[in-house]
Amino acid sequence: MPEIKISTPGELKGNEVTQWTIRFPGKLEATVMNYGATLMNLKVPDREGTLRSIVLGYDRLEDYVKDNRYFGATVGRYANRIAGGKFTLNETEYTLRTNHGPNTLHGGTEGFDKKIWGLEDIESSEGACTLTFSYHSPDGEEGFPGDLQIRVIYTFTPTSMKVSYQAETKHLTVINPSHHSYFNLSGDRTSAITDHVLTLRGEHYLPVDGTGIPTNGPLRVEGTPFDFTGPKEVGERIDDPALAATKGYDHCWILKEPGTNVVSARLWHPESGRQMEVLTTEPGMQFFSGNFPPSEELYAGGRHFGRYSGLALETQHFPDSPNHPEFPSTILQPGDAFYSETTYRFSVAD
Repeated sequence: MPEIKISTPGELKGNEVTQWTIRFPGKLEATVMNYGATLMNLKVPDREGTLRSIVLGYDRLEDYVKDNRYFGATVGRYANRIAGGKFTLNETEYTLRTNHGPNTLHGGTEGFDKKIWGLEDIESSEGACTLTFSYHSPDGEEGFPGDLQIRVIYTFTPTSMKVSYQAETKHLTVINPSHHSYFNLSGDRTSAITDHVLTLRGEHYLPVDGTGIPTNGPLRVEGTPFDFTGPKEVGERIDDPALAATKGYDHCWILKEPGTNVVSARLWHPESGRQMEVLTTEPGMQFFSGNFPPSEELYAGGRHFGRYSGLALETQHFPDSPNHPEFPSTILQPGDAFYSETTYRFSVAD
């Protein structure tokens, strides 16, 4: 049976913030909190059996409250960007709170990452531990229509983490939640992820303008710095002029035949041997290479984050889909059930 430890780092607006640490001795250790339904820590072994955390995070609750980088958070109601903070649904135009230049990013100023989620259930067995969090998003929150009930379910095993979502709405709405961990498989979060080797099962990507909104896509990756159809170091072409507007990778790949039995992405760190495989039901994957300037905040261990300290592989529908009828739909109808899942499998490879 996994070991489970519960702690309470503080309160926010009269609500208790709780952390759950799940430990499979010598295999995997994870810490999740109800603020933002956030993954704070994820330790997996390297080829020597040494456990180190492979995600970026903070030591203190107050840093998560100030954070605008979504470290380990559940993001929504709509992950990624909506152009101009506006979209039309059933002939009604909705205006959202903008928080990223002219656009709405990851749900607005106070998206799901800034909410206290309720723990509905925790189940533990010999080989797994599941935590189910829930949140009620009222009609009009951040400008989004529809009274929404959503659950995020974390399932941990000794070698994997599955993140799944369930949602229902009372009124017509759009929904596109995602998990937003930044991974650094080296276990040394002061080192850059440019030496990681990435494979992405996508032959097309969406080009974007300077604010991250899709333009004239999709385009083929062949012959471009976006071609990760075979294993390639993240840093090999990260300074290519084609990436100048985004200062690195911050684009959505269109996944080829995604599914729960298909590896859509593989990330490997040669020195440690740690490998992560991503399997998802979602049609897209936003690869963000952490193109930040050095941070002012201190992260776990008392150091500052630097550029390329971690990379995100956000499984989701496409950015700005409500304004692109040619994209897969993100509309949720009353009476329908939304469901998606993504599994991260961990191993050691040579």
